[in-house]
Amino acid sequence: MFIIIAMVCFIWASLAVMSVDVLASAYTKQAEVILPILMYHRVFDGGHKSRYIITPKQLEDDLIELKKAGYTAVLPREVVEFIEGKGQLPLRPIMLTFDDGHYNTLHYALPLFRKHGFKGVVNIVGKYSEYASKSGDRGNVKSSFLSWCEISELKRSGLFEIGSHTYNMHEFQPRFGIRRLENETDEQYRMAIKNDDLKIKNAIRNKAGIEDDISIFAYPFGAYYKDSAKLFGELGYKMIFTCNEKINIIKAGNFGTLLELGRFNRESKWTSKEMIEAIKAKNNLKKASGVFVVSDNIEIISHDGEIEDNKQGKEQKEQDFIRWIDFNADGGSLKAALKFCKEYRKKGVNLEFCQLLSHITVKNSNKFTINSTKAILKKLRLHLDNGGAISDMHKASKYYRYYLECYHAIFDGLVGEFKRECGTIEYGIKGYFPIAAGFSYSHYDDFGSSRSYGYKRRHLGHDFIGLIGTPIIAVEGGIITELGWNKYGGWRIGIRSFDQKRYYYYAHLRKNKPFAAGLKIGDKVAGGQVIGYLGHTGYSDTENTNLKSGSPHLHLGLQIIFDKSQENGSGEIWIDLYGISNFLINERVSVVRDDESKEWFAAQNTKKLANGDISSN
Repeated sequence: MFIIIAMVCFIWASLAVMSVDVLASAYTKQAEVILPILMYHRVFDGGHKSRYIITPKQLEDDLIELKKAGYTAVLPREVVEFIEGKGQLPLRPIMLTFDDGHYNTLHYALPLFRKHGFKGVVNIVGKYSEYASKSGDRGNVKSSFLSWCEISELKRSGLFEIGSHTYNMHEFQPRFGIRRLENETDEQYRMAIKNDDLKIKNAIRNKAGIEDDISIFAYPFGAYYKDSAKLFGELGYKMIFTCNEKINIIKAGNFGTLLELGRFNRESKWTSKEMIEAIKAKNNLKKASGVFVVSDNIEIISHDGEIEDNKQGKEQKEQDFIRWIDFNADGGSLKAALKFCKEYRKKGVNLEFCQLLSHITVKNSNKFTINSTKAILKKLRLHLDNGGAISDMHKASKYYRYYLECYHAIFDGLVGEFKRECGTIEYGIKGYFPIAAGFSYSHYDDFGSSRSYGYKRRHLGHDFIGLIGTPIIAVEGGIITELGWNKYGGWRIGIRSFDQKRYYYYAHLRKNKPFAAGLKIGDKVAGGQVIGYLGHTGYSDTENTNLKSGSPHLHLGLQIIFDKSQENGSGEIWIDLYGISNFLINERVSVVRDDESKEWFAAQNTKKLANGDISSN
């Protein structure tokens, strides 16, 4: 018995030693390591809906799922040591960063990190921490920022390193982050950056009592210049975070791989598993297809505020049609842009909506908020009032032309000139909201959420939850190309716009009576026309079957098509409709019911396209 036990112990010990040797060999042979980085902002409960706010439960679920997936959190100093050849990294490292220096990082993240064995980085804004320290506005998990003492507490925990998010440049105006001011010389710009940097480093050292050199920097709003890494490298930063959503490849002995690190914003709409899948999917997508993804490039701005070319931008130029659109405009920004456009058209300025929207996107690096949009429009107003034109500001901008083509493809059927019944021609919204007036509904931004029926995939549409039988309105006129049963979408209608650039997909329509009477493939339909009825069908090979769970809803998808090859397959482009839905919210069609046929019809014809195409019945 003793001999058997001894043999078992010897074999176990041998295996243990062998496994350690194997791991050591794997570490020593690492020439490069894949490092995904997550970007968090605020963590608290309270019902606030924002892509930048998650709940403590979501954060804890993240930590649990990351651990299950085999990830080990690492700190910046460990990555630096790996590059210097002084240390090793785990086989599946990940880095967690928290931007802006919110108090809830201390209140929620620190205890959860201790509980689950994680660590991370907090990038503070000096001005915010100074206010928290002096004003007494402390301890509010929703609104307070970290005081200098609280920053020191995070550092002393050993679970957080402190990075700079600038002292006073996390502002939309006057610079929008680290942008240059107009007429600012190179010397003046560099001096402004250096002065701000000296201020944040002195504050961290003298007020938070942190003696370590601050070698971590995060660009405010993710905006930076092509040569920014060189400038901030000269200031002593070894690790620089962008907001480009990409996986990082860290190469031993190459500090350059740390100077433009991509991060994935932790979207509040994701579950933890969806977050991990989204990271994997984005990485695999790029490896598999090499498509041009705008969100990986828009952060780079040139000295005049335009977006700079880079390698992927050059690849896009070589393509003869657009392969991808990263559409981020919110409803408030779209409304503000249209209002501004109509104002100047009345003044005799031939300003087009898509032209204006392209200008805003270039200036805000495709990161939309209503405040940044208003600030950009305020500045543009001065330019236009002094006799300038948008075209003057973008003569050399390839990205402006890119966005202009994208926005024309999206909005040409929704915004432009139309004729009222009285004969007057107006400029404005000529599309319609998909839910008839007088019928209740709810919706939220669920684009990109995970779906698993049949196969794992992303949700590439927008859901409107409502009552069964609610009349569905054609957002835009076009030709019916699909009408019938699909095992995923149930009863559905597909409508291709007259210019062939847009395909609208209306799915999960009502059981037994999904479509408006008489519709068939090949028919022309008008924008504002009743085309079907909200239901709950789908997820079955058997026709006329309701979903087994969830609420009745309309799934509305919008596919953008630049080339025939994008109609079906891996080249399809679907965009998030949440912002556009809020943009169209006031364009609801009143309907009346025919008691004999029990069909619903649009009550009146309110718009007709100025070019003669039908737009309502």
